Amino acid sequence: MTFPGAKLYIVAKPALIQLIQKQSKALAFPPIAAEFASRVCGSSKEAHAILMKNVNGDEGEWGLSMETYECMRAALAPGADLDAMNRVMFQNIAASIDELRTTKRMAKKGLAQWLRNTITIATTNSVYGPQNPYKDQSVQDAFW
Repeated sequence: MTFPGAKLYIVAKPALIQLIQKQSKALAFPPIAAEFASRVCGSSKEAHAILMKNVNGDEGEWGLSMETYECMRAALAPGADLDAMNRVMFQNIAASIDELRTTKRMAKKGLAQWLRNTITIATTNSVYGPQNPYKDQSVQDAFW
């Protein structure tokens, strides 16, 4: 599939998937994620260079990309921390659904907009907590 500035290949045969998995450095996810983040966020050249420095961990477990993945793996590993994040997310979604009983918020916004807002706030509240920048509608709109 061709996307603006990139191509996406889909591998659906198990034999090919096994071969690709053995090429973990050549077809690694971190460089793709770092490149995507730079493009989406509009990073400066300096920020992009920092993000790409030791992106695959070839020089050890250091660098922004490697440290970020380690933090994400630890935070999202099965256990109490992930359970707490999921609990916050579900509580936020339940509160939004409960609010529908007393307001016409979804009717005014439309289902798609209501869902986008509800899921965005629920998931980002679980990550950022009380200081969630996505509570600011302008931040949320800029993201989308």
